[in-house]
Amino acid sequence: MTRHIALIGLCASLFCGGLESRAFAEPQWDSSLRAGVAGGGTRSSPWQTTYFYGALNGDVLFGRSSSSDLGLGPFVDISTVGFSDLRLSAGPTLLVPLSSLVTQVSIGGYVIPTSPSAAGLHTQLFVGGRSYNYHANYSPSLGLVLGLDYGLSNNQIAMTGAVSIDLEYVAIPFLILYGTFRRGD
Repeated sequence: MTRHIALIGLCASLFCGGLESRAFAEPQWDSSLRAGVAGGGTRSSPWQTTYFYGALNGDVLFGRSSSSDLGLGPFVDISTVGFSDLRLSAGPTLLVPLSSLVTQVSIGGYVIPTSPSAAGLHTQLFVGGRSYNYHANYSPSLGLVLGLDYGLSNNQIAMTGAVSIDLEYVAIPFLILYGTFRRGD
Protein backbone atom coordinates (compact mmCIF):
# COMPACT_ATOMS: atom_id res chain seq x y z
CA MET A 1 0.00 0.00 0.00
CA THR A 2 2.83 2.39 0.84
CA ARG A 3 4.44 1.67 -2.52
CA HIS A 4 1.21 2.61 -4.33
CA ILE A 5 0.93 5.90 -2.44
CA ALA A 6 4.60 6.66 -3.16
CA LEU A 7 4.11 5.82 -6.88
CA ILE A 8 0.98 8.01 -7.07
CA GLY A 9 2.87 10.84 -5.32
CA LEU A 10 5.81 10.50 -7.72
CA CYS A 11 3.52 10.53 -10.79
CA ALA A 12 1.58 13.52 -9.44
CA SER A 13 4.75 15.49 -8.76
CA LEU A 14 6.13 14.73 -12.23
CA PHE A 15 2.81 15.62 -13.89
CA CYS A 16 2.28 18.81 -11.86
CA GLY A 17 5.91 19.83 -12.28
CA GLY A 18 5.51 19.53 -16.04
CA LEU A 19 2.39 21.70 -15.93
CA GLU A 20 4.12 24.45 -14.01
CA SER A 21 6.89 24.77 -16.57
CA ARG A 22 4.54 25.02 -19.58
CA ALA A 23 3.48 28.42 -20.84
CA PHE A 24 -0.26 28.74 -21.36
CA ALA A 25 -1.49 31.44 -23.72
CA GLU A 26 -3.51 34.24 -22.18
CA PRO A 27 -6.36 35.76 -24.21
CA GLN A 28 -5.45 38.93 -26.13
CA TRP A 29 -8.13 41.55 -26.72
CA ASP A 30 -8.41 44.61 -28.95
CA SER A 31 -10.78 47.53 -29.57
CA SER A 32 -10.73 49.80 -32.59
CA LEU A 33 -12.45 52.69 -34.33
CA ARG A 34 -13.24 52.15 -38.00
CA ALA A 35 -14.13 54.88 -40.50
CA GLY A 36 -14.61 54.70 -44.24
CA VAL A 37 -17.17 54.39 -47.02
CA ALA A 38 -20.05 52.04 -47.69
CA GLY A 39 -21.85 51.20 -50.87
CA GLY A 40 -25.52 50.50 -50.28
CA GLY A 41 -27.86 48.74 -52.64
CA THR A 42 -29.71 45.54 -53.41
CA ARG A 43 -28.59 42.12 -54.57
CA SER A 44 -29.23 43.01 -58.21
CA SER A 45 -27.46 46.40 -57.95
CA PRO A 46 -25.07 46.28 -54.98
CA TRP A 47 -23.56 49.81 -55.09
CA GLN A 48 -26.36 52.31 -55.75
CA THR A 49 -25.43 54.95 -53.16
CA THR A 50 -22.25 55.86 -51.30
CA TYR A 51 -22.47 56.43 -47.53
CA PHE A 52 -20.21 57.09 -44.56
CA TYR A 53 -19.32 53.94 -42.63
CA GLY A 54 -18.29 54.02 -38.99
CA ALA A 55 -17.84 51.31 -36.37
CA LEU A 56 -16.52 50.41 -32.97
CA ASN A 57 -15.07 46.91 -33.01
CA GLY A 58 -13.78 44.66 -30.26
CA ASP A 59 -12.50 41.10 -30.11
CA VAL A 60 -10.81 38.58 -27.86
CA LEU A 61 -8.39 36.04 -29.34
CA PHE A 62 -7.51 32.75 -27.67
CA GLY A 63 -4.72 30.29 -28.41
CA ARG A 64 -1.88 32.72 -29.18
CA SER A 65 1.41 32.64 -27.31
CA SER A 66 3.49 34.50 -29.94
CA SER A 67 3.05 36.76 -32.97
CA SER A 68 3.30 33.77 -35.31
CA ASP A 69 0.35 31.86 -33.77
CA LEU A 70 -3.20 31.63 -35.06
CA GLY A 71 -5.88 33.18 -32.87
CA LEU A 72 -9.57 32.36 -32.60
CA GLY A 73 -12.29 34.05 -30.58
CA PRO A 74 -15.43 36.19 -30.58
CA PHE A 75 -15.92 39.71 -31.98
CA VAL A 76 -18.58 42.39 -31.48
CA ASP A 77 -19.18 45.35 -33.74
CA ILE A 78 -21.42 48.42 -33.41
CA SER A 79 -21.65 50.21 -36.74
CA THR A 80 -23.63 52.59 -38.91
CA VAL A 81 -24.08 52.96 -42.64
CA GLY A 82 -24.88 56.57 -43.50
CA PHE A 83 -26.01 57.39 -39.95
CA SER A 84 -29.41 55.98 -40.89
CA ASP A 85 -29.14 52.85 -38.78
CA LEU A 86 -27.31 51.21 -35.89
CA ARG A 87 -26.06 47.70 -36.63
CA LEU A 88 -25.08 45.22 -33.95
CA SER A 89 -22.86 42.39 -35.19
CA ALA A 90 -21.22 39.44 -33.46
CA GLY A 91 -19.63 36.12 -34.28
CA PRO A 92 -16.33 34.26 -34.46
CA THR A 93 -13.08 35.74 -35.74
CA LEU A 94 -9.88 34.03 -36.90
CA LEU A 95 -6.47 35.74 -36.99
CA VAL A 96 -3.87 34.33 -39.40
CA PRO A 97 -0.32 35.79 -39.20
CA LEU A 98 1.48 36.50 -42.50
CA SER A 99 5.09 37.54 -41.82
CA SER A 100 4.81 41.09 -40.39
CA LEU A 101 1.13 41.52 -41.32
CA VAL A 102 -1.92 39.65 -40.09
CA THR A 103 -5.19 38.76 -41.74
CA GLN A 104 -8.25 38.52 -39.57
CA VAL A 105 -11.51 37.09 -40.91
CA SER A 106 -14.75 37.69 -39.01
CA ILE A 107 -18.03 36.04 -40.00
CA GLY A 108 -21.20 36.50 -38.02
CA GLY A 109 -24.63 37.99 -38.04
CA TYR A 110 -26.01 41.48 -37.72
CA VAL A 111 -29.27 42.98 -36.58
CA ILE A 112 -30.71 46.49 -36.76
CA PRO A 113 -32.71 46.82 -33.51
CA THR A 114 -35.02 49.56 -34.86
CA SER A 115 -36.08 47.41 -37.81
CA PRO A 116 -37.11 43.87 -36.80
CA SER A 117 -36.89 42.54 -40.37
CA ALA A 118 -33.36 43.90 -40.92
CA ALA A 119 -31.01 41.06 -40.04
CA GLY A 120 -28.38 39.28 -42.03
CA LEU A 121 -24.85 38.02 -42.44
CA HIS A 122 -21.86 40.18 -41.54
CA THR A 123 -18.33 39.49 -42.83
CA GLN A 124 -15.09 41.42 -42.43
CA LEU A 125 -11.53 41.02 -43.64
CA PHE A 126 -8.89 42.94 -41.66
CA VAL A 127 -5.35 43.26 -43.06
CA GLY A 128 -2.75 45.11 -41.05
CA GLY A 129 -0.54 45.01 -38.01
CA ARG A 130 -1.37 43.24 -34.77
CA SER A 131 1.39 41.64 -32.78
CA TYR A 132 1.25 39.51 -29.68
CA ASN A 133 1.70 41.54 -26.49
CA TYR A 134 4.02 39.63 -24.15
CA HIS A 135 3.50 42.08 -21.27
CA ALA A 136 -0.29 42.58 -21.19
CA ASN A 137 -3.53 41.12 -22.52
CA TYR A 138 -4.22 44.07 -24.85
CA SER A 139 -2.77 43.85 -28.37
CA PRO A 140 -3.25 47.05 -30.42
CA SER A 141 -3.95 46.91 -34.14
CA LEU A 142 -3.83 49.19 -37.18
CA GLY A 143 -4.98 48.31 -40.69
CA LEU A 144 -7.61 48.25 -43.41
CA VAL A 145 -10.99 46.50 -43.30
CA LEU A 146 -13.24 45.30 -46.10
CA GLY A 147 -16.73 44.14 -45.18
CA LEU A 148 -20.07 42.96 -46.50
CA ASP A 149 -23.48 43.00 -44.82
CA TYR A 150 -25.96 40.77 -46.64
CA GLY A 151 -29.61 41.23 -45.64
CA LEU A 152 -31.52 37.98 -45.38
CA SER A 153 -35.06 39.30 -45.60
CA ASN A 154 -34.89 42.89 -46.89
CA ASN A 155 -32.80 42.36 -50.07
CA GLN A 156 -30.21 44.94 -48.88
CA ILE A 157 -26.42 44.82 -49.26
CA ALA A 158 -23.77 47.11 -47.74
CA MET A 159 -20.17 46.81 -48.94
CA THR A 160 -17.70 48.62 -46.70
CA GLY A 161 -14.09 49.73 -46.80
CA ALA A 162 -12.48 51.43 -43.82
CA VAL A 163 -9.33 52.32 -41.94
CA SER A 164 -9.12 50.59 -38.56
CA ILE A 165 -7.34 52.56 -35.82
CA ASP A 166 -6.87 51.09 -32.38
CA LEU A 167 -8.67 53.01 -29.63
CA GLU A 168 -5.40 53.18 -27.72
CA TYR A 169 -3.90 55.23 -30.57
CA VAL A 170 -7.01 57.43 -30.70
CA ALA A 171 -6.68 58.14 -26.95
CA ILE A 172 -2.97 59.09 -26.98
CA PRO A 173 -3.40 62.76 -28.09
CA PHE A 174 -6.06 63.30 -25.40
CA LEU A 175 -3.85 61.71 -22.76
CA ILE A 176 -0.94 63.97 -23.78
CA LEU A 177 -3.18 67.05 -23.56
CA TYR A 178 -4.50 65.94 -20.18
CA GLY A 179 -0.96 65.40 -18.92
CA THR A 180 0.12 68.79 -20.21
CA PHE A 181 -2.71 70.64 -18.48
CA ARG A 182 -2.37 68.53 -15.35
CA ARG A 183 1.28 69.55 -14.94
CA GLY A 184 0.23 73.20 -15.02
CA ASP A 185 -1.71 72.80 -11.73
